[in-house]
Amino acid sequence: MTIFAATSCLIAMTATAGAVSAQDEYVNCADTGFINGMLNAHNQLRAQRGIHPLVLSEDLTTYAGTRARQLVTHFVHRGRYVENIYHGQTTTPAMVVDYWAQEPPHLSQMVLPRATHMGVGCVAVETGAPTSYVVVNYQP
Repeated sequence: MTIFAATSCLIAMTATAGAVSAQDEYVNCADTGFINGMLNAHNQLRAQRGIHPLVLSEDLTTYAGTRARQLVTHFVHRGRYVENIYHGQTTTPAMVVDYWAQEPPHLSQMVLPRATHMGVGCVAVETGAPTSYVVVNYQP
């Protein structure tokens, strides 16, 4: 497996002939545009409810990147921070946030008034069909 790093997110792809190109949508989860898109989508949702914006934390983003890598083999919530997790074949910030916004437990974490910071982690894996794993951790 080849791992490509970009900021604090990772892309993992098998070295097979049918590997998805870097221009495919799911691969974009590893660039700063994806991270900023996640932050902006969260803050839009929070602004609609009159809740202060979140600030991106480098430490939380590093932690979320580690958690995203763990999800590939063990998709379960755990860790020391409030956490939302997602996996899907096509991943954009709007898709992830919209998905979470439809589920009360995930929504409550995105709009948690006491949260001040967030971190974003993402891993995309090519195992027949490309799958992205996304983690957002919230603090405090």
